Amino acid sequence: MIEVHLYGVLKDKAGKDNGVIHLRQEESQDIFSLLSHLNIDEDDVGLIFVNGEYSSTGRTLKDGDRVGIFPTNMSLLYKWYFRKRD
Repeated sequence: MIEVHLYGVLKDKAGKDNGVIHLRQEESQDIFSLLSHLNIDEDDVGLIFVNGEYSSTGRTLKDGDRVGIFPTNMSLLYKWYFRKRD
């Protein structure tokens, strides 16, 4: 299972009160395909973290990963100072 935490307007868009979704891990699933599955447009995403690491949409997910997805209006300056992990 993958634990996905959605924040801000993304949480509202998913229709989840607490913003937490548990999904089965699909083989070779990356963050981009996860966003597609959740009907979230990549342009609406400001920051993505996998197990606390700033990550790109190409990062492959593994069973047990915890993903945090923040909308563009919550991204602040973090992305300017830290490199994404692929």
